[in-house]
Amino acid sequence: MRLKIALLLVIALAAAWWDLRQRRIPNWLTLPAFIAGIGLHVTAEGTAGLSASVLGAAVGAIPFAVVYWLGGMGAGDVKLMAGVGALFAFPAAVQALFCIALAGGVLALVRISMHLYQQRAGTKTAGSVRRLELPYGIAIALGTCFTIFLGMV
Repeated sequence: MRLKIALLLVIALAAAWWDLRQRRIPNWLTLPAFIAGIGLHVTAEGTAGLSASVLGAAVGAIPFAVVYWLGGMGAGDVKLMAGVGALFAFPAAVQALFCIALAGGVLALVRISMHLYQQRAGTKTAGSVRRLELPYGIAIALGTCFTIFLGMV
C-alpha cells in the first residue's frame, strides 16, 4: 500500500511538473506507471488484481480519450490517466476520476478568471483572445493527491 501511494505521488507530481514546463507528458513516465500498477496488483491479488488494475486503467483512460478525440487535451493526459487508473485499480480509480475532474474544473475556473482579469486590466487586447490552455497534468496530480488524502486508495 505504501509503495502504491509513493508511486502515485511521484508519478503524478513529476507529470504535473513536466506538463507545466514542457506542455507534454512523456511516455517514459506514463508507460512505467501503467506497468507498475498492473504488476503491483497482480503480485498482491493475482488475477483479481489484474482485472481490477486493467479496469482501473480503462476507467481513467476512456473518458479522457473521448476528450482527446474531440481535441480538448493531449494524448499524454490520456496515457497518464491509464497509468494512474492502473495504480489506483477499480473501484478506487472511479473515485480518483471524480477528484481529478473536480480539480480540473476548479483549475479551469481559475484560468478563465485570470484570463478575464488580464483582459480587463488591459494586458491582453480583444484581438489576442485565443484558446485557453490548461496543463491538465496539474489537475491529475491535484486530484490524485486529494484522493490519497481522503483515504480512497
